[in-house]
Amino acid sequence: MTGWIGPLVLLAGAALLAWHMVRPNFRDLRISAAEFLPEFDQSQARRNRFQWKLPLRSLPFLARMVILGAITFALWSHLLPPPPTPGGATPTHLRIVLDGSPSMALGTRAADARAAVETLSATVLAAHPGACFDLVHVGAASVLVPGAMVAAHLDRAVPARDGVAAQALLAALAGTAAAPDCPGPVTHAAIVSDVPAMQVSETLFAGPVAWWQVGAPLENAALGGLRLVGGGLAGVAPRIEVSAHVHGAGGTAPRLAVARGAARAEVTMQRDLARAGGWQAILPYPGPGPLTVTLLDGGAYSGDDRLRATLPDLGRIAVDWQAPDLPRPAAFDAGGTADPLVARLDALPGVPTDRPVILFHDGWDQRDAGAAIGAFVQDHPLLDLVNLDVLEPRLPRGLAALPPGFQPVLMTSRDGGRAVLAVRSDPPGVILPAPTATESQARALGLLMLGNALRHVLSPEARPEGLPVTRLDAAGDEIADPLWESDTFRDLAPPPDLAPLTRSAPDPAAAGRAQHDAGWVPWLMLLAALALLAERVLGLGWRARA
Repeated sequence: MTGWIGPLVLLAGAALLAWHMVRPNFRDLRISAAEFLPEFDQSQARRNRFQWKLPLRSLPFLARMVILGAITFALWSHLLPPPPTPGGATPTHLRIVLDGSPSMALGTRAADARAAVETLSATVLAAHPGACFDLVHVGAASVLVPGAMVAAHLDRAVPARDGVAAQALLAALAGTAAAPDCPGPVTHAAIVSDVPAMQVSETLFAGPVAWWQVGAPLENAALGGLRLVGGGLAGVAPRIEVSAHVHGAGGTAPRLAVARGAARAEVTMQRDLARAGGWQAILPYPGPGPLTVTLLDGGAYSGDDRLRATLPDLGRIAVDWQAPDLPRPAAFDAGGTADPLVARLDALPGVPTDRPVILFHDGWDQRDAGAAIGAFVQDHPLLDLVNLDVLEPRLPRGLAALPPGFQPVLMTSRDGGRAVLAVRSDPPGVILPAPTATESQARALGLLMLGNALRHVLSPEARPEGLPVTRLDAAGDEIADPLWESDTFRDLAPPPDLAPLTRSAPDPAAAGRAQHDAGWVPWLMLLAALALLAERVLGLGWRARA
């Protein structure tokens, strides 16, 4: 690749030298009586002649030589390989990262992985005499195995019980110390897993990496989780939503076995049209206590087929109701000082900061005639189903100042904005006008706001999002993160190209010298640019050829 540099430089230098050796081959004659003489014949001699003489007195010539030299050295340091160092290239050290997750025990994956390990080690050892290799088995923990003990380790290795994240395979490239028989740095790497190949950044590992995927696609179904929906102030009967995901064709509807105490039941799941491959089942809320759900015929991997949850008590909510002009709803039990407080704002010496509160002000009784709706928080739960067009002609009078921690949700346009509704996040709190208006529509709006406030403050926070669950294996023992192993229906990629593993590792010392030499290239190019500028300036006035 670099053999053309020398001849090209010599040719450019010779051409530049020859151009500066050209001299004028004529003289400028001045004749005082030219008008009396006939015209001279056109000279047939060449106007330029070549003269063997170095133009060392020509400043433009010297500037051009500087340009040529700077560009030559820049190309030379960038393209020519650095000289070898004593000791030669870095000894080859192959590290094989083997996935030890539970899904690697399915089908023929364990045997395919062992065959891949043997092929990788044999290929590298044949291409690099004197090379060494080790294996990192990534399971419950990363285990470093010297090359001589790999076969014995694979004979007795068992897959991990808990799920293993794919990122753990990448971390094993740089996070494990070298084995005793491979003291040098890792120069080549290979990853054997049932996970499709991922991108390995050069910051993680700069050498060649081969990713070998094993395991034909296998159908599997996995339980997603449980949600408790409804009950309490939701206005509908409580129910349990069970979600599942099928990896594969999924032609048959999954079936669930539901156990609560001694009671057993089977339920057929229905397709969840909102999710590709999704299924769901709706169970009636059976009451507080433990609930176990098992996915029957769950497919290839059984670690994601069973889960257990403890259902909360959806009994009546206790409330410290201190609003004398508004009776306590029958859905609530009488509470004490540790329960949520419902009271009038002006009747309290201070707003409690250690428990949820719903506080009333006299907005409906003191309407602000002529005021309009000012700023408000769009789609806030306190304004759910509230018609602002109906509210504005009956707008309650707002508060000029709010207790610490409260932020306005709806304000009037009077006096720069008065807060009609306000909310506090922690602990939950709401300030709203007391629903004591006598006019029918105003009273309806007040009761609607009160219902929104009760749901906002008193509804359990975690229930709508999902119940905490414990994952169980087929034996009933707890396991962690089984959903990382659920997708066993991935397309199998062909074996990787092992040619990069057969190439020798670069010499780090030579690479460091090459990087050091390349650091001069910007300075050489700057010198060439300055010399070109000088040559152009000198060329404007330079006339000497000698």
